[in-house]
Amino acid sequence: MDQPSASRILRVLNPEGLHARAAMEVAKLLSGFEAKVYLVKGGNRVDGTDVLEILSLGAMQYQELIVEACGAQAVEAVEALAALLESSFFDESM
Repeated sequence: MDQPSASRILRVLNPEGLHARAAMEVAKLLSGFEAKVYLVKGGNRVDGTDVLEILSLGAMQYQELIVEACGAQAVEAVEALAALLESSFFDESM
């Protein structure tokens, strides 16, 4: 049986891009889903749960990423990442 899959183009809105703290937030978020998630930028495809790989993309503000996911919670993982990127990582508690 085929695994559910999802993909979407997302724009990085955080003024600092996907810096270390943001990459940690992305990896932490995506590791909580039953799905394998990849981020793609400029031909580079990386594991969305690996902080160093995410940093290697060098994604800056307003740049687009393609998120690709497969697994039982693929759609949920893509939606959660979209919500995080759209929030610009602002957290009132910090």
